[in-house]
Amino acid sequence: MPRTRWGVCPEPGCPVLTPDGRSTEHRYASWSTSNRRADLPTDWPNIRKRVMLRDRYLCYVCGNAARDVDHIDDPHDHTDANLAAVCAPCHDNKTLAEAAEGRRRAYL
Repeated sequence: MPRTRWGVCPEPGCPVLTPDGRSTEHRYASWSTSNRRADLPTDWPNIRKRVMLRDRYLCYVCGNAARDVDHIDDPHDHTDANLAAVCAPCHDNKTLAEAAEGRRRAYL
């Protein structure tokens, strides 16, 4: 069975030790200012549950317990083939890498 990796929340100045990436306080902070949720289909809760069950709640990157569903490639493609269960640390790492790549492209 995969082991949970504990670590300090990566939010600057946050000392909270957490098993899944960000602290509860910071985990959903980005959703409050994002319009991303509006881009999800109305049946997203059903799609999410189906993908989590298919993937047995295990992260497709590291095999640890997953809480999120990731759009592997196109963020607007909500088909099962483009979705996978992912743990918070792997999802955060992917999101940070994609954001950095987006900033890099903006400066080219």
